[in-house]
Amino acid sequence: MKNLWNSRAFKFARVSILVCISIYVVVLVVRSIHTFGLSNGEMLVENVSNFEKYYYFTFGHVKEKEAIKLDENKVYYVDYSKIKSLGVSNQLVYSPVTLSLNAIRSYQKWVRLDNEEEKEIFLANANWLVENINDRGEWPLTLDVAVGEYLVEAPWCSGLAQGLGISVLSRAYETTGEERFVETARAALAPFHRDITEGGVRTTNEFGVFYEEYPLPENPTHVLNGFMYSLFGLYDLYLNDDNAEALALFQEGVDGLDNSLHMFDTGSWTKYSLNKVSDLRNHWNYCSPWYQKLHTNQVKAIYNITGRESFRTYASKFETYRDESSANLLIYPAYVAYTDLVWVIRKIT
Repeated sequence: MKNLWNSRAFKFARVSILVCISIYVVVLVVRSIHTFGLSNGEMLVENVSNFEKYYYFTFGHVKEKEAIKLDENKVYYVDYSKIKSLGVSNQLVYSPVTLSLNAIRSYQKWVRLDNEEEKEIFLANANWLVENINDRGEWPLTLDVAVGEYLVEAPWCSGLAQGLGISVLSRAYETTGEERFVETARAALAPFHRDITEGGVRTTNEFGVFYEEYPLPENPTHVLNGFMYSLFGLYDLYLNDDNAEALALFQEGVDGLDNSLHMFDTGSWTKYSLNKVSDLRNHWNYCSPWYQKLHTNQVKAIYNITGRESFRTYASKFETYRDESSANLLIYPAYVAYTDLVWVIRKIT
C-alpha cells in the first residue's frame, strides 16, 4: 500500500486534486467579490409622495434570470429546472410571486424608460391576476414546498403573493382607470384577515400581527422579506384607493414589524426568518447576500412611509452589515459555494 501511495500515478493524482482545489478557491474568491458588488436595487426618495412612479425601490441584478420566461401572451412564468435551490421540482409554473415581482420590474422600465413594450407586459400580467384570483381572494401557489422538516402542500396562500399582486393591480388601476383592477385588489385583502389555520396569511403572537409568506401552523416561520412586501401592497392600495381597510391592515402589520425586527438582527447580519428549524437548506436562518441587500432597502422604505425612528435605526444597521460587516468574508464565499453544491446535486438527481 505504501508503494502504491508513493507511486507516480498517485503522486500525479494528489497534485492534480490540490491544483483543482486551489483553482476553485481562487475562482470562489473572485466570484464572491463580484457578487458583493452586484446591486439588488436602490432607494427612490420620491417614492412615497409620488406613488404612481416606480415602486418603493428599484430592482437590480436578477439572480436567476434564465429561469424567468414570457409566454406568447406576455405573461411571466418560471422554469424551475433553472432555479438553484434545493427542494424544487423541474416544472414550468405560473407563480403569482414571480409573475407579480417581474410585472413591477416591467412597470418600472415602462415609467422610467418610456418603454411601451414593457407597459404591455405589465398590463398582461395584471390581467392574469384579475383572471386567476379565486373566490377566497387568493392567488394560490400550485407547488408543494419544503420548509425545514415541514411541507406546505399546494394549493396554498402566501402573504408575499397577496402583497405583490395588490401592488401590481394598484398600479394597473392608476394607469388605466379600469375598476376591475382595483376591485380585484380589494378582494385580495380577505386572506389578511384570516389566520393561517383558516387558510389565510395572518398570525398573531406576543409581538402582534405578522403576515406569513408560508402558512405553517406547526411552525410559523415569519419570513422577513415576504412580510414587508405584503405591507407595501397594503399601503399601495391605501394610497391609490383611499382604502381604510388596507390602511388598518398595514398599520397592524407595521406595529408587528416594529416589535419583532430586533429578533432578525444577529449583530452582524440579518436572519431570513424566525424558523425554529435551522439547517443547510435555510442557511441556518442567516439570509443570503441578496436578502441582506433587500432587507436594507425594505426597512428604509418602511421608514420613509412611517417616519418611525426605530425603522431608521435598523435600516442604518442593516446597511452597515451589508457594506462593512466582517460576516461578508464568510457569507459570500459560503453562498457561492452553496449555489455550486446545489447545481451539482440537481444535475445528478
